[in-house]
Amino acid sequence: MPLSAETTIIIPCCNASTTDAIKQYGLFIAKAFDATITFLIPDDDNLLAELKQKLHEQISPFISDQTFRFIQSDSLSPTQSVMEKNHNNEEVIMVMYPEFPHRFQSQIKWINRSRRLKLPFIVLPQSSPKEWKPQHVIMPVSYDKNDKEAAIWVSYWGRFNNSRITLLAATEKYHEAETNVARNILFIKKLFESLKLTFEIKKGTASSARIAEEAIESAAQEGNSLVAITTTKYYSITDYFMGPKELHLIKNEQQVPIFCINPRKDLYVLCR
Repeated sequence: MPLSAETTIIIPCCNASTTDAIKQYGLFIAKAFDATITFLIPDDDNLLAELKQKLHEQISPFISDQTFRFIQSDSLSPTQSVMEKNHNNEEVIMVMYPEFPHRFQSQIKWINRSRRLKLPFIVLPQSSPKEWKPQHVIMPVSYDKNDKEAAIWVSYWGRFNNSRITLLAATEKYHEAETNVARNILFIKKLFESLKLTFEIKKGTASSARIAEEAIESAAQEGNSLVAITTTKYYSITDYFMGPKELHLIKNEQQVPIFCINPRKDLYVLCR
């Protein structure tokens, strides 16, 4: 089921070699949402030419050249003007990063910028499986009420890509926390039922603090999966210096793609 409006995915890119990750992961995500791909690149004509050539050689056999858009900018941080519309007047639905900073301090700066995005974002793993398709989306559900906001985005994977959805509920020792998990599950369950989605609810063994890691392990065992999480809304001092939970989840050793939804109340508009 394609989206009703023309849509695109923003990919900040400063290295033509990232086409490998785009081919292995990004291509299937774009197809899942029937979206074009808009590259946000530095104002460098040589890079633009090299990127176009590699895309034509590596990806065009699988998808038309007409699927790609290019925006040259002095900054690779998606600005509000870029996020709202591209030159083809297409709605931007997510930001996809084909590469990840190597130095830890650079990673901290990157995640701090990413948390200001008004749309979900995903970092493409650097591994190269023979085939990967987003057939299964696992959503860890904790006691945090912000998890409810991620549910609508998870539903889009089911509605537009027919992805199988699993809600993995945390297990808590304390009654209040366990009650909050149950409330979140009930809210999401009613939402998915109203959308006539096929989904399953599983009880995890981990608490809210570790339920995302359990979801990653499950996704890695099954393959063709991604994990959808809500990012940290309010940073602690530790988060600023050591990185929030989502930074460490993105860097998971299993190379499971992590779909990150920044908790906001009024800014997610995928279809009208």
